[in-house]
Amino acid sequence: MKRNGTLAKSDLSISEEHDGRLVRVVIARPERRNALRAQTFRELFALFDRLRSDARCTVLTITGGGDRAFCAGADIEEISGLEPHEFRAFCQNTIELYRRMRALRQIVVASVNGAAYGAGCALAMASDLVIADARARFAQPEIRVGILGGSALLPRHLSNPRLAAEMVLTGRSISADEAERYGLVNRVTSADGLTAETDEMIATLLALPAGALALAKQALVRGDAVPDAIAAFEIQQDLATAAFALPERAERMQAFLSRTDDRPKARG
Repeated sequence: MKRNGTLAKSDLSISEEHDGRLVRVVIARPERRNALRAQTFRELFALFDRLRSDARCTVLTITGGGDRAFCAGADIEEISGLEPHEFRAFCQNTIELYRRMRALRQIVVASVNGAAYGAGCALAMASDLVIADARARFAQPEIRVGILGGSALLPRHLSNPRLAAEMVLTGRSISADEAERYGLVNRVTSADGLTAETDEMIATLLALPAGALALAKQALVRGDAVPDAIAAFEIQQDLATAAFALPERAERMQAFLSRTDDRPKARG
């Protein structure tokens, strides 16, 4: 992309590992605490569009550049001068971010290395698994600059609805430990241990059958959208049957049975 005749710097740093089975994304705007501007959203959407048809990639991990923030939310400098209809259009980006991330077949692991505020908090909530270092904080501080945010997602992702309301209404931030206690985060680690903890989770995922993993994510996402457990169970059974038909299932089950056959037989 060119801006004023020069090549614009990308807002994302993207790399592949394990023969493309893992894609790492770093939001590379540390000077703006990795705030999301229109260009950042465009680059993320382009990546998600590519991953939709990428059968190799099983895991996508997202973190923030530098050591100050995971993502500080929308770039206030960019949106402060917008007209109301333009602001509404910009906010559509966060909805699209959440929708596209939940629709990905890949398991998305957020490695939260600092503040996750506003759209940054939504980025964490859109992920399937969240690893946070102990310095991380989560907030929907939009109310403090005269707008609002978090009312759609926080009550769905926090186990404490009163805390969700307080965060939306006052802009209160919560620590990584609180976020873990109320279900927003899977694991909390030290700042020095975040990369290792994230990589351990990635290794666990990459060792699992990719097809079944993608279907399991789909079962979670689709099941969350239906009103009762029976409907969710039916979705699970449909997708479990699809997993059963995959070649990897037959190979894994045969390997399991072979190990079982090699065990010493019990004597009566």
